[in-house]
Amino acid sequence: MFTGWRNHPRSLKRLFFTEMWERFSFYGLNAVLVLFLTKAAHIPEDLALIIFGSYVTYVYLSTTIAGFLADRLYGYAKVAFIGGIFILIGHLTMALSNFSFSLFYFGLGCIATGTGLLKPNVSVMVGKLYSDEHEDMRVQGFNIYYMGINIGAVIAPTAVGFVAEKVAWHAGFGLAAIGMALGLYIFKRGEKEFPANCKVANNQLINSRFAGIKLNVWVYVMLLALAAIFATLLANPIQSTVVSGICLLILGGYIISLWRKLTIEERSKVWIILVLSIFSVSYWTLSNQTIASLPIFIDRVVDLSYFGIMIPASSISSFYSLILIILAPIIAWFWNFTKQIKHEPGYAGKFALGLFVATLAFVFIIFGIMQAEHSGKMSLVWILVCYTLLGFGELCISPNGLALVTKYAPQNLSGIMMGLWWMINAFAGLTAGLIAQLIGFQSADKLPVAEQLNIYQNGFIKVTILGIIITAILFIIRNKIDERS
Repeated sequence: MFTGWRNHPRSLKRLFFTEMWERFSFYGLNAVLVLFLTKAAHIPEDLALIIFGSYVTYVYLSTTIAGFLADRLYGYAKVAFIGGIFILIGHLTMALSNFSFSLFYFGLGCIATGTGLLKPNVSVMVGKLYSDEHEDMRVQGFNIYYMGINIGAVIAPTAVGFVAEKVAWHAGFGLAAIGMALGLYIFKRGEKEFPANCKVANNQLINSRFAGIKLNVWVYVMLLALAAIFATLLANPIQSTVVSGICLLILGGYIISLWRKLTIEERSKVWIILVLSIFSVSYWTLSNQTIASLPIFIDRVVDLSYFGIMIPASSISSFYSLILIILAPIIAWFWNFTKQIKHEPGYAGKFALGLFVATLAFVFIIFGIMQAEHSGKMSLVWILVCYTLLGFGELCISPNGLALVTKYAPQNLSGIMMGLWWMINAFAGLTAGLIAQLIGFQSADKLPVAEQLNIYQNGFIKVTILGIIITAILFIIRNKIDERS
């Protein structure tokens, strides 16, 4: 991996380590959030899953605002830095909340806002490091960048999960804050190295006044208000679901409005982005079970005892990120090999393969449950197989999705289109929460393990059938999509 740095812009290394530490804070929180809500805060499982789904949704809803601020006001680097500050404030607030749920939800709202600001803009910055003539290098750059994400995600669940479950939950939130602080430091140190097209700011508009106050101040007030709104909704899960539905309708109207302004050539490219984003939502709905239903499933019915040592349930998700690191160079080599023999699948073909393998992951969970019916709790091996297949699916979809958006987005709408990509994917958080309830929220931990396994088995069968249907649709239409690209 490190030999390849020489062939890439210097700024890629800064963005690699920035995102690595931001993902440390993000995945550290994700590893323990549902478990904290159910085990420490004693929130009913169905409501905890709605809170989780809403939180993930709000993370990505914030990305459209991020795109607007980057394209029209501050530039990508400044908005990403502001996002990092919000994330840091959020983790510190949660660490100091001491079970004050007003502070806890406000911290969660700040993290949702900040992550939405940072994540898409750093992704755009990676894409901006390369010209259109170096498309192969851009894809390689995203693969390297993606490895940084996964290194942070490997460390986080083990470190944050262990501290949260074995020391104190709020100490775990504090450790996540330290990770974000490191990411901000690395980003700020490398700011001068970023290309000019990542730092273009509209200073005249920023310094303009509204009601006697600079627009710059109004932006910060708006972002704090957004975090407070998210906090209020997260504290009221049922209303949060309704608001998410309304946001979906607004998103539809926004896409129609944007579509009318595009040229015929731009529409053809944006159409590819929009269609594949829908199937991306389907994948992330499945993948997000690793931080929604599966942590509770693992905590209740999977044997976590090895040589007399109990492994924290939250630490298991480290394996998922580890397998991504292992598989990333293998899959990158495979795509390069298929290109050399002139049989490389298009974007839609790669998405279809990823969805198929992700669906297959839950088939192995079903096998594991069937085996456990004769021996008590389910073996952890089946979870590791499931995570391996989900990781393969992610590497088929996520890096290619990011490369797709940076390649086909109109030049003056790069930030908005990246934000739109993440905003559409935001609803994977909501659908993941709903699917998690379908899988087995009725399975209270007071039931015998055998009964819980039966409930989970029925739920996973339903999820598998749904995945097969969606995958089949994409396989059927994949050639028509790739013909346009």
